Amino acid sequence: MDNKPVYMISSLHSPNDTHEVKRKLKDGSTTMVPCPDVLICYNNNMNNVDVFDQLKAAYGMNRKSRKWWHRLFFHFIDMAIVNSFILHQQLKLEKISLKDFRRRVVDGLLAPNQLQTKKKIQSIQVSHHKPHVAPEVRFESSAHQPTRGTLRRYALCSTKAKQKRTEWLCETCNIPLCLGKKNCFSLYHKK
Repeated sequence: MDNKPVYMISSLHSPNDTHEVKRKLKDGSTTMVPCPDVLICYNNNMNNVDVFDQLKAAYGMNRKSRKWWHRLFFHFIDMAIVNSFILHQQLKLEKISLKDFRRRVVDGLLAPNQLQTKKKIQSIQVSHHKPHVAPEVRFESSAHQPTRGTLRRYALCSTKAKQKRTEWLCETCNIPLCLGKKNCFSLYHKK
């Protein structure tokens, strides 16, 4: 027991389960005192929390950020690495420092990308001619409607010296045409 009341909650231990523990008195003598199992378990595992905090502080990624979730995300990454390191040590497979363990984790995460061979980028032939539509499709008056698409260079009124772009194009011809004062849309579809 402590000098002040300590409140604990646990889903693992029953509040009625207690054991006798030794406690030193002010005069130096010891006495047996009842102690709940939850407190005994807490005291036994508190050392592990201290070890975790010590290891986490050694190579922490605790950086300030304007985005609050960055700090939380890196805290959880840190926790996962340190907990993995503690488990690795408990298995006693090989002695390794936390720094080397972190490096191995990073290498393991990056390894799949390093194994991929670099593929040659094939050059795409870009056509430098104006788009062409068959006359029977182009001059058919009923099927042409302007629609929005991606920004493309005007088919009629744009030149190399003065490039103009529009998001409007003919739905049937798939040709970018302006709808402004010049109204290339109408001019393009007339004979």
